[in-house]
Amino acid sequence: MAGIGSVVSLARTAVSAAGTLAAGRSRRRAAHHDADRADIRAGHEQASAQAEALALARERRRALSRIQAVEAASGFSASDPTALRLAADRDLEGRHAERRVRSAGIARAADLRAGAQAQRADGRAASRAAGFGAARTILGGFTSLFDRYG
Repeated sequence: MAGIGSVVSLARTAVSAAGTLAAGRSRRRAAHHDADRADIRAGHEQASAQAEALALARERRRALSRIQAVEAASGFSASDPTALRLAADRDLEGRHAERRVRSAGIARAADLRAGAQAQRADGRAASRAAGFGAARTILGGFTSLFDRYG
């Protein structure tokens, strides 16, 4: 009867250790999947910011064109100091807006990528912890057997 008890105890220990390892692998895969999705979102954030910056650049060029058209219709010359100052101010303002949008997109993408790296590290740590947990279960099972059957 002691032999059957030993076999059952070893089987229980093995099943418990296998479950712990499977749970760790599952957590690692889930973390890597979430990290991959965060990397994709980072690319989308950066592309979206780039598209918005391009739209701002088009708007800046249109505004400069309108300034020139209004000046020409009003009889101002292209070298009029007021007209040049207005155009330069609008151009500078537009370029700053483009840079702000691009920088914000890059920052959001970097945050998402850093989060993805942290998720992958958490997944690896969970998998490693599961390995230690499985080893602890196995050692505990053998210790229990040794205590019982000496």
